[in-house]
Amino acid sequence: WMVNGADAGTAPRLQPSAFRRGDRIQAVVPLKEGGKEALVTTREVVAGNSFPAVTSVRIEPPNPVSGSTVRAVAEASDFDDDPVKVRFEWYVHDARVPGDSDTLGLKDVMRGARGHARAIPNDGSADGAWGESPRSEVVNGMPVVKSDVPKELPPGRNFVYRIEAEDPDGDPLTYALKSAPDGAVLNGS
Repeated sequence: WMVNGADAGTAPRLQPSAFRRGDRIQAVVPLKEGGKEALVTTREVVAGNSFPAVTSVRIEPPNPVSGSTVRAVAEASDFDDDPVKVRFEWYVHDARVPGDSDTLGLKDVMRGARGHARAIPNDGSADGAWGESPRSEVVNGMPVVKSDVPKELPPGRNFVYRIEAEDPDGDPLTYALKSAPDGAVLNGS
């Protein structure tokens, strides 16, 4: 094998790591015929672009909750060492979601929905082999108390605290006192 006029080895196949885009490649083959040996040189070819490829894709966090934002993280490689940009496609229940960002908001995606990201690499010349993340399921989100608890209680007076909470999945909430002073009760809805 000859790459750019220099010896590149004698293996039956020239490995992709032995050349880059734009390199000139020739094969020199010894042939025997009728007891005579002759070297035959192929015509020179120019190596084209090697397509980039995604080597891994994952979603963070792997078990998202409704209303949160997930992020796709991808790794890609290119034999030509070209800089690789990755664009993303998002799918929820295998239906394409508009956009090509590395993040997806799950505002209207409810618990139990399954989604994944597809990463598509591009080396500035062409798209390469894409990869997909494992499917992730939107899990139950924990309810969150939104109202602030007072830091001090007025001495000898009644204490009233309106609890405001929400559930990211829209589940109905119930309330209970885990520990409280004597006489404390929950009223209302």
